Amino acid sequence: MRVGLGGGGGGGGGGGALGVPRGGTRAMGAGGRGPPAGARRGAGGGAGAARGAALPARGAARGAARGAARGAARGGRRGEVDRLGVAYVPAFLPAGEFQAVCEECRALRGRLGSETNAVAHGRRVLPLEAAGAPATYGAFRSPETLRRVVSLVGKDVELGEFPIEYRMYPRGSSMDWHLDEALYADPQYEVVLTLENTSNSVTEWKDLEGGRGREWTEPNSAVIIRAETAVHRVTAVGRGERSILKLLYTSTDEKLDAFHENWARTGLPALPDAPQKPRKAKGRPPLRPINWGRLGGGAGRGPGKGAGKRSAG
Repeated sequence: MRVGLGGGGGGGGGGGALGVPRGGTRAMGAGGRGPPAGARRGAGGGAGAARGAALPARGAARGAARGAARGAARGGRRGEVDRLGVAYVPAFLPAGEFQAVCEECRALRGRLGSETNAVAHGRRVLPLEAAGAPATYGAFRSPETLRRVVSLVGKDVELGEFPIEYRMYPRGSSMDWHLDEALYADPQYEVVLTLENTSNSVTEWKDLEGGRGREWTEPNSAVIIRAETAVHRVTAVGRGERSILKLLYTSTDEKLDAFHENWARTGLPALPDAPQKPRKAKGRPPLRPINWGRLGGGAGRGPGKGAGKRSAG
């Protein structure tokens, strides 16, 4: 599902630049979207306009379809993430806030480190603390952003305690099909905000109604996924790179053990409510850290049979 939110004023190639109506919802088919012409050739907008002028009938049909999408969105946009498990939202942050977040993250780029992950390959990561990234945390805690997220998920939420992660997908990196693991008693809503994208990589997902989505994620777009619902992946980067922020919103403060297990891998000091580390059994190797995701057996609510044992390709 693709959603456009009014009043956002996106920056860095937000939804309006791609011609997606504000307030519109677009169902994603198997074909999905690849990188826009501008990402591949530098300037695809003029060619698209020329084709529209030459083929007025096709342009009119597209306009009618967009109108229908706008009407459908007005009737049922609230809570779409809970219904489908996933949404793609262009122009997520206001332009000024998005620019400030990008500048703050660029200054931290040199601190990105390698990541060992069961589902991500070749990715680089840096967990951010609020004191060291005030613009980033401020943007995602702002009343305007919270209102947008609440509208999409259909319930009151707040930014979770888990650190926002600055991630980089360089050439050759990817992420396998997986389910995001629940860290809270009420599974959290995970947000991936694209900062910059010069890559040919796309994000793919399968929603709870059997639909498939495929997007080249433009800067200032967000993919919102509820944990334990929609399986998804990031295809391999063949050229360029893609930088993102990964964060979560939650409706509860009740953490699962998985929260603290994932927190431990960040290298940040443990929270005061972290449980005592269990003693290791003699003769047994230590458990591998659980990461954000785990391999999933298929789309649908809950982990499903085979979760963690085979991919959902």
